[in-house]
Parts: sequence; C-alpha cells; structure tokens
Amino acid sequence: MPLDVRLAEIGWHKDDQVAWGETARGDQIPARVVGLHRNHIVDLLTVDGELAGRPAGRMLQDRSSSTAMPAVGDWVAALPDGTIQEILPRRSTLARRSAADRDRIQILATNIDKAIVISSLNRE
Repeated sequence: MPLDVRLAEIGWHKDDQVAWGETARGDQIPARVVGLHRNHIVDLLTVDGELAGRPAGRMLQDRSSSTAMPAVGDWVAALPDGTIQEILPRRSTLARRSAADRDRIQILATNIDKAIVISSLNRE
C-alpha cells in the first residue's frame, strides 16, 4: 500500500502531500501529533505506529509565539528517533486566549475537519 494511502487513514490530505514535497529532507518521516505532555514530550503517530518525540532544540529556543510549537493535529517532519524538525502548514486551528497570559494564543488543536461544540444551558 502506498505511503500516502496509509497516511490518509490518519488524516493526510493532498495539501499535506504538496507541503511534504516542499519540506521533507533526508531521512525525515511524516508524523501526526496526537498528544502533548509536560517537558515538551510529544506523542507522534506514523504509518509504523506510535513514536515518542520532542521538538528540535531550535524550536524550543524560538518560543516567541505559541504557534511555533507543535499542537495536537499537526503534521510534522520528524527524524526516525522522534525529533520534530518542521511543522507542516496548518489547514485550520482551534485556539483560545491563554489562561496564564491573556496576550498569548493557546492552540488547542489543528487540522480539524469537523467539530462539535457542546455547551451547558444553565448559568454555571
């Protein structure tokens, strides 16, 4: 089964394929961010299964914007050891103002095709 067909099972689109062709270098692999943990540990999903990853050092140094860090739903270019080197362009973003710093944006998820919003109707 071709790589792009297997990736489609976890949300890969034609736009992602184009971006990958422009971004990928060397032995990088495409991976989807499926979880974030403290200390910048990232759960990645690849065609070969799950992989624990971390953003490259330069990503951690350039944290001028929260949008520069991987978010759940992002497609990334990673090394086989899980080091995230690039974030592919996002098709969509679900974000809010950060609770800690109202001037910063907190990305909740990216590359969302559908969303359901549920809200309480009482005053709480």
